[in-house]
Amino acid sequence: MLESSAMVPVLDQVNQLAAELVSITNAAIAAAGEGDLSFLQWRLLAVLGNETEPLRLHEIVGRVSTSMPSTSRLVARMERRGLVSRSRDPIDGRGRLIALTAKGHAVRDRVVGWRRAILAERLGTVPNAPALSDGLAGIVEALASWL
Repeated sequence: MLESSAMVPVLDQVNQLAAELVSITNAAIAAAGEGDLSFLQWRLLAVLGNETEPLRLHEIVGRVSTSMPSTSRLVARMERRGLVSRSRDPIDGRGRLIALTAKGHAVRDRVVGWRRAILAERLGTVPNAPALSDGLAGIVEALASWL
């Protein structure tokens, strides 16, 4: 779909917002005392933490935008750190299910807490919060369907 001239400012603002959120997330990772956590490792924690059920490796591949071998190595590193666990898929014994461990949930919660605090401090003076919330909800919904 080609962008219309009316969409250009919105697209530019969303791109800038994405860059700022990456910076804030990196600051939150450091503030939470998880400075050795890479952004890709954070992405895995975020993806798994947003799910109610464990995911298969191929489901994670699409959500973290890496190859199957890279994702497999990422999961192995995170498993060695005790942040994720792998178990056999009860439906297909060849497959593995990946989930956050209690430690993984705790790390994710600390980073999210710091990120929320940073965002609350920075956004505390933004006017018209209900309208802004509705607009952001629409953007989140549109982007969430991408994968």
